[in-house]
Amino acid sequence: MNQSFRAAAGACLVGACLFCLSCSIPEDPEDAVSEAAISDTEFGTMPDGAETRLYTLVNAKGEEARITNYGGIVVSLKVLDKEGALGDVVLGYDNLDDYVKDSPYFGAITGRYANRIRNGKFTLDGTTYELAANNNGNHLHGGEKGFDKVVWAAEPFTDEEGAGLELTYTSEDGRRGLSGDA
Repeated sequence: MNQSFRAAAGACLVGACLFCLSCSIPEDPEDAVSEAAISDTEFGTMPDGAETRLYTLVNAKGEEARITNYGGIVVSLKVLDKEGALGDVVLGYDNLDDYVKDSPYFGAITGRYANRIRNGKFTLDGTTYELAANNNGNHLHGGEKGFDKVVWAAEPFTDEEGAGLELTYTSEDGRRGLSGDA
């Protein structure tokens, strides 16, 4: 059985951080952006030719999340500090090539399993599944090509609560040794 996975960034971003795009407007209206918004630009081309996009979500305070559909990675998260200055609070790269070349899971959606599976195998309902051992004999974050290394379908949206991004990826039964039910 195939499984579809969804991650949404709207009122909250699933995974690495929570980012409210519908936060209250600052006390001084001149400091506010007119409303929450989302835009996108090209982020780069994968070795297989797939195009990736970089989505920029901005809330009424001017805070900004930049998320790519490659791995659902939060590339940048700029929030206001106590003095009201914007600062980027996530680690990452500024371009697709660096993520493809050396992905340390910064800000990415990991999966199907977000951690290590000891010795790269597990038993479910009497069936033992053997997985890629990509971390000192263990299976880490979905293996050599986890959800952090695939291009997700992205659907930007706006609603009464703000702007958001829905990412969807279908993982086929048996992909990387995992059953569709795993």
